[in-house]
Amino acid sequence: MKRIVVIGGGVSGMSAGIYARINGFDTVICEKHSTVGGNLCGWTRDGYHIDNCIHWLTGTNPHSEGYRMWNELGVLGDVSVLQGNTLYSCGYGGDTLSLFRDINKLEQRMLELSPEDSDEIRRLIHAVDIMQRIGGIGGDGHDEGLGIRQGIYAIPLLMRYYRMTTGELSKCFSHPLLRKFISAFWGNEFGSLALLMVFAAFCGENGGIPAGGSCGMAKRMEKQFAALGGEVLCDREVIRINRRGALAESVDLSDGTRLTADYVVVTCDPAAAFGSIIDAPMPKRLDRQYKGRRFKRFSAFQCAFACDVDKLPFEGDYILSSESDFPFEIKQVILREFSHETDYAPEGKNVLQCMTFCYENEANEFIRMREADKMSYDRKKRELSELFEKLIITDFPILNGKLRLIDAWTPATYKRYTGAEIGSFMSFALPAKCLPFRITGAVDGIENLFIASQWQQLPGGLPIAASCGRKAVSDIMRREVFLSKRKKNCMKTKPMQS
Repeated sequence: MKRIVVIGGGVSGMSAGIYARINGFDTVICEKHSTVGGNLCGWTRDGYHIDNCIHWLTGTNPHSEGYRMWNELGVLGDVSVLQGNTLYSCGYGGDTLSLFRDINKLEQRMLELSPEDSDEIRRLIHAVDIMQRIGGIGGDGHDEGLGIRQGIYAIPLLMRYYRMTTGELSKCFSHPLLRKFISAFWGNEFGSLALLMVFAAFCGENGGIPAGGSCGMAKRMEKQFAALGGEVLCDREVIRINRRGALAESVDLSDGTRLTADYVVVTCDPAAAFGSIIDAPMPKRLDRQYKGRRFKRFSAFQCAFACDVDKLPFEGDYILSSESDFPFEIKQVILREFSHETDYAPEGKNVLQCMTFCYENEANEFIRMREADKMSYDRKKRELSELFEKLIITDFPILNGKLRLIDAWTPATYKRYTGAEIGSFMSFALPAKCLPFRITGAVDGIENLFIASQWQQLPGGLPIAASCGRKAVSDIMRREVFLSKRKKNCMKTKPMQS
């Protein structure tokens, strides 16, 4: 039985490990931390649980391809999934608009707010319906696909959104709340197709929240891998991949252990792996993405508050109002609640999390500050957390005096924990005039080494990470078939001995 060594126990690593075992490989996952999950993690502060990752999960509709993948990975199955009534809300001038799960309700509310935007509203809702059908989750039962004729007729409409950023799309509306609503989720520079994908998934019941949150999902994947006979080595960081010519033959671990390997799958941020543990050039297309200006990397500043109230004044995510002098390029601040998980906070209380995205230069500033001046770094975290608390109270005065800061984390936190070069938890922002293509996981010069990482496809995230892990094993299986055919051909052509 051939052995696959998987470097990294995050979602892509666990996915690669599970599919490797399904296909009959001896499989070892090497994880540098004490538990698997990578970004799929959480932690407890003062009796409150902070969920780092899952705020909604694409692939919870049983008719979607993602659902079948998550079932194979042990994520869903009998686990209850919350299909929330709203994904996010924002306000302006005393009015509120929410992304309702019921898309007809969303359309009706938008028309109530701005009848003069009726053409643009109906065009948007129609585009969302098309996106749902492309994914097989269209129609009233969220189970209908897109016919060939429908697909041909849909091309001009989808091309319109393909060409626009979310900022440009927001300007197609006259009402200020609709403008804010369109740019609130991703900011102004993402491609509008990315927003349509979010709307389509959530309104197609394909963006729910599995019970147990991030830690629960990580544990279920680990359990599935163990049930298939896989082995996880925690607290074992891979420090070197050893090559013999064009083959990776073993890996060295931080505890001095050396593992032989027939295949190696690397699941961490390629920017941190190439030139470090991988002695080979990064794939050219991926290298261009890192070095070019078109594809932006991003991370986030986040903080969490203990909230001394039983019933919150909002549901799901809420986009807080921020001023023009807000100290980040992306002005959106996302407030999240977790009341659906009753054990995340003591009885009668809640935990709230705030997040704002920051681009590469801002992320690197956090990283540099922590390395050069820890006191200034800690002060910066406190100042930003105080600003976020003020923003919460401005939109929800009822929470004044009810909030207590329990933690704050930055791109520097993510870099230290995951090793991602700028502390990213997703890959690249999906810009306008771009489709979410996937870059090959093959590495020039090392025939049996494959990348399996969310960085292979924009904009990253859990489903892409998992599918890249699956794809790496598929590539290995194809190579095995090729080697087997070549061996048979060599045996056929070998001259007989007299």
